Amino acid sequence: MGKHSVDISVLGMDLAARHSGLCYIPKEWDGTQGGLICREIGYNLKGKLDERTKIQIMLNVAKTALAMVHEFKPDRVVVEDYAFSRQSSSTTMQAEIGGVVRSQIYLSTNITVEPLSVTGARKFLTGGLRGKRSADASRGIRCLGAKEQVKKFLANRGIVFDTEDIMDAFVVAYYRYCKLNGILCSFRPIAEHEQTKEVRRGG
Repeated sequence: MGKHSVDISVLGMDLAARHSGLCYIPKEWDGTQGGLICREIGYNLKGKLDERTKIQIMLNVAKTALAMVHEFKPDRVVVEDYAFSRQSSSTTMQAEIGGVVRSQIYLSTNITVEPLSVTGARKFLTGGLRGKRSADASRGIRCLGAKEQVKKFLANRGIVFDTEDIMDAFVVAYYRYCKLNGILCSFRPIAEHEQTKEVRRGG
């Protein structure tokens, strides 16, 4: 990425009951994975969660997210927004966690957390996603899903995240980082012979 003068740092969050990801993009980010600060909140939970466990998870996620806000003092905080489904209790839980985290951050720092569509952010990052009706699909070539396309895009540029939750947190943070700073952050294409070296260094 070329040098830009930027004034706004962004913390992105992907929140869920079993796994949450957070990714902080600092001011003057150099475009490498090493310049990012990422954290994961994970719970090894199985089966249906009782209400007490749900509340404990919400509070723990909020505590971790708030600690990151206090430590790095981002100018903006964004969270992956969720599409609701009447048949999806997990999506409802995600929304509940998001509500607790957003309210705690606001009460402690006066920062209003902004929900963002990860679908739009993925398209912004990659320049567009190939859908199931693309030319490749019509020729019988299997199309990668949206997350797989983003993974491949980032891996080709030396960025490999440990989990999809952290990746989505980065994606929404990257979108807002570019928009707020009025720049289009471009990644340097990595030659095939450089790619393995760059990916290993990114960890």
